[in-house]
Amino acid sequence: MHRQAAVGANRLSLRHPQRSSLEILDRLCELVPPRKKARVARESCGHASEHARQHGTKRWRYALIAHDVLAENMSVAALVDGSRR
Repeated sequence: MHRQAAVGANRLSLRHPQRSSLEILDRLCELVPPRKKARVARESCGHASEHARQHGTKRWRYALIAHDVLAENMSVAALVDGSRR
């Protein structure tokens, strides 16, 4: 898993199923051409949210966050709010 994904997983304290999903998404993003990554990530979040809805867990949200703003001391809310600018 890339450093940025690992930092995000640790910051969110993801349990095994969510961490595994993030690892799969991280690997998929490696394979997808750069112009299609955002679309693939949004679609993946949609599938994950549907799965979560069926199992009574939290939905996934897509946020495009630049790698150079990611820091371990940032909250998820700060990262997502910064991605909307």
